[in-house]
Amino acid sequence: METPQPQRPGKIRDTGLTPRRVGTLLL
Repeated sequence: METPQPQRPGKIRDTGLTPRRVGTLLL
């Protein structure tokens, strides 16, 4: 997945959670 913001992939790696959970947190 190509993300313009480095914060999205960074948080996923820090939290170690799936992209689905990260999406709900952002929403």
